Amino acid sequence: MYKCSMYNNVFLGKKEGFEIYNSMTKARISVDDREYLEQVLVNGTDESTMQVLVENGFLVDEGLDEVSALRYVYNKRYFSTASLGIIMLPTMACNFNCPYCFEKPSLHIIKNESSNYFDVIEKYIVKQVTHFRHVNLNFFGGEPLLKRDEIKKFAKNVHILSDRLGFSIGSTIVTNGSLIDESVMESLILVNCNLMQITIDGAKAQHDGTRIFKNGVPSFDLLIDKIKFVASFVAKNPSLRLLIRFNLNNTSINDVEETLNLFQPDIRKYISLLFRPVYETKEYHEENSNHYDGLDLFNQLGHDMGFSIYKNRRTYLSCEACGDTNVIHVLPDLSLWKCVNDLSFEAAKIGKLTEDGDVEWNANRVLEWYRYSDFLQDEKCKNCSMSPDCLGGCIRNHILTGRHRCGSFEALSSSYQYV
Repeated sequence: MYKCSMYNNVFLGKKEGFEIYNSMTKARISVDDREYLEQVLVNGTDESTMQVLVENGFLVDEGLDEVSALRYVYNKRYFSTASLGIIMLPTMACNFNCPYCFEKPSLHIIKNESSNYFDVIEKYIVKQVTHFRHVNLNFFGGEPLLKRDEIKKFAKNVHILSDRLGFSIGSTIVTNGSLIDESVMESLILVNCNLMQITIDGAKAQHDGTRIFKNGVPSFDLLIDKIKFVASFVAKNPSLRLLIRFNLNNTSINDVEETLNLFQPDIRKYISLLFRPVYETKEYHEENSNHYDGLDLFNQLGHDMGFSIYKNRRTYLSCEACGDTNVIHVLPDLSLWKCVNDLSFEAAKIGKLTEDGDVEWNANRVLEWYRYSDFLQDEKCKNCSMSPDCLGGCIRNHILTGRHRCGSFEALSSSYQYV
């Protein structure tokens, strides 16, 4: 016997009829005749339809405790040892002066940059790969390519280590794009870079008012050329994805279309798009008409123009901070953090790397972070049909406020959300 899944969500379709979306399996179906489907669900009158509903999780065994199943899947991902994720921040410096930068208010906290930063991480990898089959490197910052010479050497060394010690390796990079050149691309491909993110702020006039160099020089035209340059590498390296993150800050659909039209149709298939509203920081407080609920308008535009829409590959985890010691941010002073959105938030600082590549963990903070990540302790989350997608929201926010912040239903249930 079966019952309807508690994670079914019914809403009006974009064109006609309605859709049912299951947040646990990420399956969705479009339905014209609601009465017919309700009869199938209640009476089981159509065996072939029933089979489809069971296979996709819309119907589940009546004895299944779905909350326990979600807890099992979540914990399995949280404590996974399949991959070691190292988010590297070799410098907090940047050659841009973006007003909304979330790191600006905290720059004074990291007083020192380790001169042995990359050597120490190499030692750390060597000591950890007996526990992990795969190592994923994320080059972040600040602007990571201010350390491009060190990154090139590091990439070569890690490539050699992966061959010698028998672990696989992948990498991503979040960069403002200004320092990309052929030698940088070749070094990233050496460590199997599968994603490069470059940010654009709307159309040229808006972008050149926000994403400017420290000396006041605008960057829009340069970055458009750099994106086209990277797209040429993507064409020859299909495992590499180029992602343009569009910061939306009172940005219209026409602004985005104006920028997207700068890319010829033949290269659009090599470019993925991610749209995100700019949010307030400690030092940036501006009203923004763009919200998560309205992102599908931009997604649809990008799709219709021949671009790929970037979809979430991180199921059952709310963000990169949602994990045990298998995912860490390594700051320039070799301190280890779960979240770097606010470096005055000491609860996110969970340890430090020694010069020998060993880890000094703050066990109490590691355990506390998991306790706050356990959203299923909250009755509202436990009974919510969108819990497998929302996962209680931002862990940092929960620690600060004592409350789980609900995600946008429209954004979470979007057909553009998951692969």
